[in-house]
Amino acid sequence: MPSKTTKSGLKQVAHSTLNATICLPVSIVSALTFAAPTFAIDPPQKESTCQACHGAKGAAPIMESYPKLNGQNQAYLVQALNDYKNGKRSGPLAAIMSGQAAMLSEEEIKALAEYYAAQ
Repeated sequence: MPSKTTKSGLKQVAHSTLNATICLPVSIVSALTFAAPTFAIDPPQKESTCQACHGAKGAAPIMESYPKLNGQNQAYLVQALNDYKNGKRSGPLAAIMSGQAAMLSEEEIKALAEYYAAQ
């Protein structure tokens, strides 16, 4: 390991060696801590109905005004579907979504929310 002595008599370790010693473990820990989950969840049975407008895995809506569902917060999706189901949402797409959500059970809503949040 190359080093040199400073005027004060202290030894300086080569910068690249020190960087590799400190930064590599920090990089590995950071990557493990902040990496997106890579587990797969099978699509729920009712997902094909959602796919007709929101696209495969909720990632490619057929119209710009339709939201992407992939990666959405699970609790938000549960709340939104329940609000549509119970007529608490309004807006241009509420009539379509209220009809779709009305056909979903609580278990199906939770399964869809879990699936889309994991995409």
